[in-house]
Amino acid sequence: MVKPEMHLDKERKEPQDCLLLVLDTAFSVHHINRYGAALLGYEVHEIIGKNWFDHFLPHEEGCHLKSLFQKLVPTDPHKLEHFENAVLCKDGSYCLVKWHNKLIHNAAGAWVGSSSKGYLLPDTQQVLNPPAREQIAYRKRATEAFIETQEKERALIAEILHEHVGQLLTSCHLLIEGEQRDRQSPSLAIATNYLRQGIDQLRNLSHQLSAQPLQVHGFANATRQMIKDLTAGKTLKVAFHIEGKQHLKQLSADVQLHLFRIIQEQVTNIRQHARANQATVSLTITRHLAELNITDDGQGFDLDSRSISFGLLGMQSRAENLGGLLRIKTAPGAGCSLQVMIPLDSL
Repeated sequence: MVKPEMHLDKERKEPQDCLLLVLDTAFSVHHINRYGAALLGYEVHEIIGKNWFDHFLPHEEGCHLKSLFQKLVPTDPHKLEHFENAVLCKDGSYCLVKWHNKLIHNAAGAWVGSSSKGYLLPDTQQVLNPPAREQIAYRKRATEAFIETQEKERALIAEILHEHVGQLLTSCHLLIEGEQRDRQSPSLAIATNYLRQGIDQLRNLSHQLSAQPLQVHGFANATRQMIKDLTAGKTLKVAFHIEGKQHLKQLSADVQLHLFRIIQEQVTNIRQHARANQATVSLTITRHLAELNITDDGQGFDLDSRSISFGLLGMQSRAENLGGLLRIKTAPGAGCSLQVMIPLDSL
């Protein structure tokens, strides 16, 4: 019988332009090239045999990535082919690496490990003082505080719009409508119509800002209505569907809220910038993973040359706050695809 190590040994190479990493099924390092080890500030023997996710990734990111690998290898391994993540260096700094991964199988087709080529992204190496783990934990706490403050502000603005501004406009509408019936004035009729439109738009805006629809109507209905409101009067058609609805109840309130906001932000982006005719919002939920995919047939854009928007940073922060990953694939003329994967076991 051929031992798994023999299949892993076939991947032993010494490229000088990338980090080559071979892991076994326990995610221990079976091989790393000298160039890759030096890139991280180590000797090869200091890395061999250690668990890659436990020792060489920021703690929380390592835990979540390990969880994703464990779930996706037996079910959807193609989703692991390309991704980026931070890798800890020996001096306490970290670098951002873009990975190209493939699974290694034996003659019987059983998974025995993985082989990855990593390319250091330019201008991403940063020195973190205090140590990287503390800084990353601090950043996570700061992100949580920012999102919490943002949601409170949204709720406050929604309440002001609904309870105060909305009531004032409704009172004005009733007064003008009564006056118009008495005078039969065309100008008052137009003003009444404009006021009605303004009240409707204000109500929609209030609903978009508030998280209350999630609590009242549930995630599926609230999301469907939100998409309908965002695309009202537009040529854009958005299909929304959920697979694994039986698992919706296991999504915590935080997960539902963050997914709701990510969908809201991306559909808004598509409506305002993509020039798309069709878009699809698909959420697949299993016992261990929530996967959101949003695609459109719009004009796309050059992700490398475009500055990162506040909206994109917000979506990325929400995904990372849940221990998940956010990826965007796009190119000029090729539409856009956004993917979010959130492990549920660790939440």
